Amino acid sequence: MSDRRVVRVSTDFFDQLDGQLGAERGPAGEPSATDFIVFDLPTIVERFAMQFDDLPEAVEGVTVARVVVGTGEVVRAFVVYGLLLTDGVIELIGVDIESPYPAPRQTTHRSQTDHRMAVFDGIRRHRPTPQSRPFFDLWTLALGMRS
Repeated sequence: MSDRRVVRVSTDFFDQLDGQLGAERGPAGEPSATDFIVFDLPTIVERFAMQFDDLPEAVEGVTVARVVVGTGEVVRAFVVYGLLLTDGVIELIGVDIESPYPAPRQTTHRSQTDHRMAVFDGIRRHRPTPQSRPFFDLWTLALGMRS
């Protein structure tokens, strides 16, 4: 059994979540961002905290970036991206939600490019270190950008 790591959830994660789920539960039972936070996020945080080294790499060969892919209590499926920082803390930096319901009307659903840019911006704010630099460079190249 591995040691439990500290897990933080970034502001960008919450912004992405709010863009995919509404602030309020919908009339047809559509889940809210709060529902996801209460019912699904604790299990996800626990997986990152206890099993980080065993999770799939977000980018092959980049060990500081991992993903949890799963089915949820309130959403059909999700992908959550986590980044191991140099201080040993794991920061959740992105989320993709697959819901059986349409995107909420009160928010604008981001295009795939907008979403990737949001994840990239979250990564860019963490000044790359020798440990996280390969992940940063791969995202930069994948998005066609340079820092």
